[in-house]
Amino acid sequence: MYQLAEYPVRGLVFECGQNLPDMADFVAEVCVRLQEANIPHNLFIVDCGMRVFLYPNAFAAAKAEVSRISALLCLVFDGT
Repeated sequence: MYQLAEYPVRGLVFECGQNLPDMADFVAEVCVRLQEANIPHNLFIVDCGMRVFLYPNAFAAAKAEVSRISALLCLVFDGT
């Protein structure tokens, strides 16, 4: 696992050594933990799955926050 450096976005790179199923399990566990923490993210799978790039999705997080604020405003002002 590597962290992207000097790149326009933050992210992680997972590279398969000898065992593709083990790497897939590890990437899946990372994704589950991000999901549990409510952190949107994207995966970019290349080289037939031998490398996986994981990027946090700041746009989706901002959109979700606006959605939560909108729902709260509707509740406060509309009473629905």
